[in-house]
Amino acid sequence: PFYQQQDSHNKTLLKLAKLEFNLLQSLHKEELSHVCKWWKAFDIKKNAPCLRDRIVECY
Repeated sequence: PFYQQQDSHNKTLLKLAKLEFNLLQSLHKEELSHVCKWWKAFDIKKNAPCLRDRIVECY
C-alpha cells in the first residue's frame, strides 16, 4: 500500500507487481499443498519419531 499511496506511482508497474505477488503466492500454496500430502502419507510420528511434526516450519 505504500507505493500505491505515492502520487508518482506507475500504474502499470503497480499492476504488474500485484500480479507477480499473486502468482508467487499461488505457487507457494500449491507447493505447500504437495508437501502436506507427502507429510501426511509419510506419517512422521510413526516413521521418524525423532522429528517434530511441524510442517510449515520445515517448509
